[in-house]
Amino acid sequence: MSAPMLSRSPLPARSILKSDTETLGASDQDDVSIAPLGEAGDTTKSLAQLQVEIIKSAKRGYPILISAAAFFALIAGLGRVIPLHTLGLAWIFGMMVIFPLGVGLGSLLNARVITTDNPLGNLGGLVAGAQAFFIPVFIVIYQFVPQYLPLAVGLLGGAHFLPYAWIYRSRAYVFVTLGTCLSALVLGIAFTSVAYTVVPLGMAAVFAIAVLWIVSENRRDLASSAGQKWLP
Repeated sequence: MSAPMLSRSPLPARSILKSDTETLGASDQDDVSIAPLGEAGDTTKSLAQLQVEIIKSAKRGYPILISAAAFFALIAGLGRVIPLHTLGLAWIFGMMVIFPLGVGLGSLLNARVITTDNPLGNLGGLVAGAQAFFIPVFIVIYQFVPQYLPLAVGLLGGAHFLPYAWIYRSRAYVFVTLGTCLSALVLGIAFTSVAYTVVPLGMAAVFAIAVLWIVSENRRDLASSAGQKWLP
């Protein structure tokens, strides 16, 4: 004897789809709202948001420029007391202290020069690290035509600052690039006999002006975020 069949009316397909869609939609919204910052949250940030974050955290990287200005001012002073052979080595290997010194100054000035949780920070690190490939070029110039070492350092070292004009939305870095390159080119050719003094002095002046420029940009942004009118 067969068991009685229970009749069961099927639910409309439209209602099932609607219910599932609402459930999935609510689940997705919950996932987005609780996504921790720095993990899934970072993938949804726009480029403009990433730029704003790194500008605020790194303060446009101006401690590095302070370090560079101090180094080149010092190296200009040493140009009169250190023999040319030793001075060239001080240029090549002494520049390696600019970045760590800038990082140390950044910690004192509450500026995170090294940013690892922002893709633009990684990009900035790659741009800075690319300078390591300039060292063999500097060594060759120092070995064969040492009088043009300041010119080469100013041109190649200054050119690497240009990408930061976009990363930090700062015209000051355009000024740094043009200022260091042109001062090194003009002074390094016109005053070759004293290039180890006049070129670093020119570069130090460019970096010092850029520091003041960037500080002004940072204050302008701070005033703008507070809804105040910035008066330089």
